[in-house]
Amino acid sequence: MVLEFQIASQGALVDLILRSRAFYLQVGQRGDRFLTTPGHPRLIIDAPNTGFEEVWDKLLLEHVTKYLRRRGMARSDAKVAAAD
Repeated sequence: MVLEFQIASQGALVDLILRSRAFYLQVGQRGDRFLTTPGHPRLIIDAPNTGFEEVWDKLLLEHVTKYLRRRGMARSDAKVAAAD
């Protein structure tokens, strides 16, 4: 299975999945939240370390750096701020 995520709006979710090594997959409607649908059926999906974390860390750093640059931050400052 392949799930696609938008880094700009769902990057934090991807990061949490990679750090926790698992996630719930649940059918729902737009706007549903785990807290509002506690009785709905769901699967827990294992997300083992496949080496993608290193790629992800680089992608996320590049994305955040570009975002900070678009907001007017100097290149060197944006690199430092993104790494922090």
